[in-house]
Amino acid sequence: GLYTAIVMTAVGAVLDSSKQLINGPTNAISIAMLSALAVVDEGSRVSAAIMMALFIGLIQTTIALCRFGDLSRFVSHAVIVGFTLGASVLLLLDQLKNFLGLKAVGGAHDHFLYRFWMSMTQGGDVHWPTCAIASGTLVSALAFRWLNNRFKLGLPELLLAITLSAVAIAVFDPSKTSGIKLLEAVPRSLPTFAWPRIDLGLARELSGSAAAVAFLGLLEAMAMAKSIAAKTGQKLDMNQQ
Repeated sequence: GLYTAIVMTAVGAVLDSSKQLINGPTNAISIAMLSALAVVDEGSRVSAAIMMALFIGLIQTTIALCRFGDLSRFVSHAVIVGFTLGASVLLLLDQLKNFLGLKAVGGAHDHFLYRFWMSMTQGGDVHWPTCAIASGTLVSALAFRWLNNRFKLGLPELLLAITLSAVAIAVFDPSKTSGIKLLEAVPRSLPTFAWPRIDLGLARELSGSAAAVAFLGLLEAMAMAKSIAAKTGQKLDMNQQ
């Protein structure tokens, strides 16, 4: 997933019609993929995710070649604002448990609001060191953004905020005794290339989900691109997008 995000960002920077849009996995797409792959055995989910990515790419490429992207002009600004706001609220609620250091409760098939409520009520007590680090990261990002707006510095506020938090944990908690959950070790070597395993039976089962994720991804990318273009005045090619 990390390597795919790197490749997608590089490809998007070259081919995207929007000069500002950042391409990569989003919260809404990740949740949709998890819901689709919940019916697959845990040991086969990686190969199933790769197969779904292939189908999603084929569907989106077909839409572009048939120049159906022009139909996005019928999507009103109110829909774009609503979609952007909905994605923001979904992201905020989904990450609140991690902000407070709570345990995620509920299964992939459960309704999002049910999982959110169960995590908030049965996820354990608030882990204050985790909450402190999360709050410090948020405050640092806002502070760097204020400096950028005030003095036109052009600082990468999000990268600096994450770096400061990582340094703070390394300096003040080198033995990891505070209980703050850290990321797992990232492999140092690149994965090898291999042909995806195509399971026709599984493909038929996941075809509907692949189409739904393909359209969701297109709508999300177009909505974000249009929202940014409304501020910058850039003209977009929706078929290229």
